[in-house]
Amino acid sequence: MNEQEVNAQLYQLCMRSGEDFKQVREAYEKSGMIFTLRDRILADKAMDAIYAKAQVKEVEPKAAEKTEENN
Repeated sequence: MNEQEVNAQLYQLCMRSGEDFKQVREAYEKSGMIFTLRDRILADKAMDAIYAKAQVKEVEPKAAEKTEENN
């Protein structure tokens, strides 16, 4: 993760809210929310990596599960 990714997230937030980028960036830095944002970006990247490597195997439901779904 780099500052460009952080800035991109902040920029998207500003586009949705109509706020000034510089003011939002300063507010995030002052309040410490910049660390929360970085953590979220890292978590999102980790989940993307997990999903990219996941191998999904579809199986037929067991008979008991089919009965429960019909009730």
